[in-house]
Amino acid sequence: LSTVGEVKFNMLGFIIQFTGVFCECSRCLIMDLLLSNKKIDSLSMLYYMAPISSLTLFAGFLYFEFFQFLTVTLSPSLLLALFLNGCLSFSLNMAVILLVGNASVVVMSVCGPLKDIILVLLSVLLFRTPITLMQVVGYNISVLG
Repeated sequence: LSTVGEVKFNMLGFIIQFTGVFCECSRCLIMDLLLSNKKIDSLSMLYYMAPISSLTLFAGFLYFEFFQFLTVTLSPSLLLALFLNGCLSFSLNMAVILLVGNASVVVMSVCGPLKDIILVLLSVLLFRTPITLMQVVGYNISVLG
């Protein structure tokens, strides 16, 4: 319901988003399996998951942004922004791994729609993104279950 009547619907974007959600679910299930049986600790999990995530992101970078990146001048402010982004990504990954290790993958599943709704609200408030009544109903259904 949240995508029906989308003002700027894009099928490729929908497919990429769907694939991303599927991959994230798979990653969380694997983490839950490994962390719940205490086969691996949280920091080791991050040590093994980070290179796989980096390779996946690098493939997307090569396809979508490489030629644009070649035209950018690497200023100190850009390098600082990239470094801070990396620090935030590390912190987010560590928080997710600790959450899955200490709670469960179900908690992550419940937090997912809440995160999406916060992103939509921020998009509407900050960027004035138009949404329809059908989308609001769809978001409410996803929150209420």
